[in-house]
Amino acid sequence: RDTLRLYAVGDCNLGLPAAYDPLLQGDTLYSFHTLLDTLRAADLLFGNLESPIAPLSAPLVRTGSPLFRAPPVAADALAAAGFDVLSTANNHAWDAGLTGVLETLAHLDRVGMPHAGTGRTRAEARRPVLLTSKGWRVAVFAFTRAYNPAPRAFHAHAGARYIAYADSTWLYPAIRAVKARGEADLVIVSVHAGTELSAGPDPRLRQLLRGAVDAGADIGLGH
Repeated sequence: RDTLRLYAVGDCNLGLPAAYDPLLQGDTLYSFHTLLDTLRAADLLFGNLESPIAPLSAPLVRTGSPLFRAPPVAADALAAAGFDVLSTANNHAWDAGLTGVLETLAHLDRVGMPHAGTGRTRAEARRPVLLTSKGWRVAVFAFTRAYNPAPRAFHAHAGARYIAYADSTWLYPAIRAVKARGEADLVIVSVHAGTELSAGPDPRLRQLLRGAVDAGADIGLGH
């Protein structure tokens, strides 16, 4: 196989005014101008989509935290910037409720953007996305350990049926299954977790990722 250049960025929030307003004015690449050459140089470019993609008419769900919602053209912007795969599992995934989850999936599918971490069912949310690049077969799992609507009771919340949560009971067997079926040469796990603004992963997160590596993961991406 040839050398694979995998680039990963953290949170892409196109629901902030600094990004949202230019998108509505037609400047789809405003948020990426200064990094565009670097982003497009990747063979495989990963990012975490921190803002659901939904129309202005989609109601926001009050959680006591800041709420974000990007316009439909955000999907076109991410594709034009060069992204190859996105995680949609994070604490803001439910900011526009189920409408936001499903609209995000629909718009990413519309532009042909592979994604992982949320789905129309729990099984779909947990399923890895399979990609090929430079002769490599790559599997990307995405999940979150942060969730604004129910930070201490995720599984009791309606979003648990559509968002992948960081739980070793399903993740480790899923990684082993991908390896056993020979579906991927490289397995990446993406997790949205940890203490805000900390310099590194906390012990519980480190333990989760070490277990994922033991199960067969090759790279752990945290954001």
